[in-house]
Amino acid sequence: MTIPDAPVIPVSERIRCKLVIEPRVRWVSHLEFLRVVARTVTRAALPVRYSEGFNPHLLVSFAAARPVGLSSEAEFVDLMTDGSVCAGRVQRGMNDAFPGGFCVREARPVPPEGPSLTSVINTSQYRYHLETDRMDPLAEAVRSFLDRDEVVVLRKRHKKSDRMVDIRPHVYDVSMFCADGGGIQLSADMALGGQHNVRPQELLGALASLAGPGREDLPVRMHRLDMYRLEDGNRIEPWDL
Repeated sequence: MTIPDAPVIPVSERIRCKLVIEPRVRWVSHLEFLRVVARTVTRAALPVRYSEGFNPHLLVSFAAARPVGLSSEAEFVDLMTDGSVCAGRVQRGMNDAFPGGFCVREARPVPPEGPSLTSVINTSQYRYHLETDRMDPLAEAVRSFLDRDEVVVLRKRHKKSDRMVDIRPHVYDVSMFCADGGGIQLSADMALGGQHNVRPQELLGALASLAGPGREDLPVRMHRLDMYRLEDGNRIEPWDL
């Protein structure tokens, strides 16, 4: 009697990548960004696994969507590979295949059975660069914002009615300093994803309103500095989730 060979079970490994989106491509939408990553993985001939079923697709997952108009140095992407490629090879291959304006800053293996990025990352850090040298009104606006228990803003919603939301409990820190080369920079940590999500434009609008007339139209560049999990006051990096 011949005993059939046991079925081969594919070995999976998850590679977590930290991607950069430069200012020159900040107007690329999240959907276009997904397509760029998928094409890059294919062009680099990386052994990324596909889902099963009638419509197989690359097993690539992303953290929270980046708002259009923001550059970023911390867009996290998970690639599920067949275990035959190291994180360094993934980083080099994607950087060779990416179009201009995108790159992988860092890549590391993480447990394949771990939770998804969207289920664990809950905080994002942003930087705002404002083209003004008048610090006093904005500094007062930041102090006023942090001293308040409630800051209500109007949230625009696609295909839904707008609604008022209180963003103050979910903005954890705001700091302000003079930028090299002129202008003012703000750094802010705020909730990301879920019902407590704060949009970076909402904080900017609230501060402009508190700063007084004429501040709403200040030229500003927004940039995502990092994403992480805030738990019991402790910051947990995506590599450790």
